[in-house]
Amino acid sequence: MPPSLAWPSIRTGAGFHKGTSDAVVFRAGFPYIGRKPNRLLRFKWESYPMTTFDDRENAFEKMHAHDAEMQFKAEARRNKLLGLWAAEKMGLSGDAADAYAKSVVIEDLKEVGDEDVFRKVSADLAERSAGVADDEVRRRMQEFLTEAKAQIVSEAGA
Repeated sequence: MPPSLAWPSIRTGAGFHKGTSDAVVFRAGFPYIGRKPNRLLRFKWESYPMTTFDDRENAFEKMHAHDAEMQFKAEARRNKLLGLWAAEKMGLSGDAADAYAKSVVIEDLKEVGDEDVFRKVSADLAERSAGVADDEVRRRMQEFLTEAKAQIVSEAGA
């Protein structure tokens, strides 16, 4: 059989040569290659119209990718805000505070989840004797995530 055949996934049914309109009809497992039978439509693969289901599937994939991208941006911004807050508690300012906030953002890329950021910030605060409890750090993480999402939404709308 020619390698250019597009075999359907079932043994009975119809398929088409790639790039042509010649039909391949399967009867009891034997292919019939030639002109189209009367009951099959003649078309090329390129002109096959997309169905509503395909359009919906593509839309859901794009929506999921957009949501994942927005979540990533919100978490990165939350980590920056958390880093700036922690830097202020540790007495850092200016470029040192920005560098610390950047290190908090980079720390989140090492593991999945928020625990790596929490461990870094709480350990750094404890090392500098800032007097901030772990519950306060977790609460600030939640507040900054909400604030980051609001900032991203307002920037997207502007």
